[in-house]
Amino acid sequence: MLSYYGTCSLSEGDRVLTLNIERSSFPNQSGLSFKRVAGGNLARMLRGMKGFMPGMR
Repeated sequence: MLSYYGTCSLSEGDRVLTLNIERSSFPNQSGLSFKRVAGGNLARMLRGMKGFMPGMR
């Protein structure tokens, strides 16, 4: 089971929800951002050290 906490932000103009994970039950996800895109498809983008990287759809 995955659990996490952090903050979120919503860009209504771009229709993007970003989840900023402070801590997670999976240590490798702490400090990451998940970007939810609402432009027709719901996708996951991970923000790593080199910017946003495509994740799973």
